[in-house]
Amino acid sequence: MFFADEEYRNLLECAGFHEVSVIGTWHESFFTTREALINFAKPLLNFISHLPKTLQQEFTEEVVDRVISMTTVSDDGIIHYKTFNLLASGIK
Repeated sequence: MFFADEEYRNLLECAGFHEVSVIGTWHESFFTTREALINFAKPLLNFISHLPKTLQQEFTEEVVDRVISMTTVSDDGIIHYKTFNLLASGIK
């Protein structure tokens, strides 16, 4: 679930920011294989680096499998991964 841009703007203003700007956009990335998505996800999951390598791999694969279950996979096997990018800025 995402808030609308105006809701983020209100939250920032309530937190004392002014000259607030909030821009939300959808982006779609394409991955040819599950392994390609795993390689994309690994740097984003750097908070698990303290775990043994086998647990890191299991966790990464579980995250990727959940992502795949929520995305579209085309007939040719391409994984279509949609993300919502939010850029919010303000001056305090």
